[in-house]
Amino acid sequence: MKLKFNTALFTPSDIVVVAVSGGVDSMVLLNQLISLKKSMNLVLHVVHMNYHKRLTSDQNQRFVEEFSKEHNLPFQSYDFDNYSNENFQMVARDERYQKFYQYAKKVNASKVALAHHLDDQAETILMRLTRGSSFIGYSGMKDTTLYKDLSLVRPLLDETKENIIAYAKEHHIDFQEDESNQSNDYTRNRFRHNVLPLLKEENPAVLEKINQFSEYLSSAYELVLQQANLFLKNHVLINDGIHTFSITKFLQETMIVQKEIIIKTVNSISNNKTELSEKNMNQIIGLISSKKPNLQKRISNLVYVYKAYDLLRFQNNEEDFSPYEFILEDYGTVHLPSGDKVIISKMPDINSGKSIDLWYNNLDSFFPITIRNRKTKDTLIYPYGSKKLKDLLIDKKIPMKSRNTLPLILDSKKQIVYIPNLYKFEDKEHLNKVYITYLKG
Repeated sequence: MKLKFNTALFTPSDIVVVAVSGGVDSMVLLNQLISLKKSMNLVLHVVHMNYHKRLTSDQNQRFVEEFSKEHNLPFQSYDFDNYSNENFQMVARDERYQKFYQYAKKVNASKVALAHHLDDQAETILMRLTRGSSFIGYSGMKDTTLYKDLSLVRPLLDETKENIIAYAKEHHIDFQEDESNQSNDYTRNRFRHNVLPLLKEENPAVLEKINQFSEYLSSAYELVLQQANLFLKNHVLINDGIHTFSITKFLQETMIVQKEIIIKTVNSISNNKTELSEKNMNQIIGLISSKKPNLQKRISNLVYVYKAYDLLRFQNNEEDFSPYEFILEDYGTVHLPSGDKVIISKMPDINSGKSIDLWYNNLDSFFPITIRNRKTKDTLIYPYGSKKLKDLLIDKKIPMKSRNTLPLILDSKKQIVYIPNLYKFEDKEHLNKVYITYLKG
């Protein structure tokens, strides 16, 4: 018989790390790669993980090591003893991928070959359907994925476990039985022993149907990803690691594209270290759809989401709204915590072209001036009366971040005389001028 083995995943002269447990799947994988070794000039390295969970663990390691020596293949084994209260299979997977990566870098390999097959694919999809996942997560494993900058390839992903066992017997490929596969202690084994056999009774071709489901979802995801990437390219402003975009533009996309935009944005700012749960996603969507103009949400230690009217902002640190206050006794320059500058001068700043003038009778009526951010009861004076600063900021739809960092200029009587781009106190009885220049950092 001939196996469905995807040779297109390899190119001539590839240096390949082969993950080999000693079980039938990985031994057939290694056998197939050995048969390709000469024709494709492949360089193969065998890596084995010893979890010391079974009485036969050391025996399996010796078996794989001896097989590698017989075929003149470099062999490396790693011990795993991180048995915490966490999910063993998840922790073990993360550990072995890290070891594969380290070894691949050591030998300059471009790929790690894994022995996942069609039954594994079906189990993975069924588990994710049960637990919940993302759009692309529901489609299961891919024949090629990236771990950091290393390719993980699965050339047996379209082949069934039944055919792999039959191939091993037909070609007299030795392998070790893993007795832990018979235990129902692990979720995957329960799906393997109880769920899949039931589905196969309903339809003997269920594996192919699940694989078809995976392919359909993958194709659909490509369209979603294309649209999401287009939005990220055209509408997301990135500055100092902060990602900002218009909510109006965002809501023009379909819901599934919106979710992909959020996922990719969160991945970008957290360096792929934050996995969004459905609860997290609903929190962000709820923040966007809320009628409140200014909101914020902490998703993780690396992800903070801020809404300011029509703008949505993602960043990896919490905003600091520390109060500030500066006193100027005479003309000079104040450097604000935001990096902005306020210049008080006798003459306008001809270089910036942004100076405004304020009138005064004498210096004592103006200096010392105070430059600070807002306080709760700040009030503005107009010819027709007074108005709370808070109401002006709401009327002008000033985002909360800007409200809290915006500089207020107060004269010697602690009256607000100027707020950049928002307010200027007018009093035509004064005879002299002072110039204020506000420069963004």
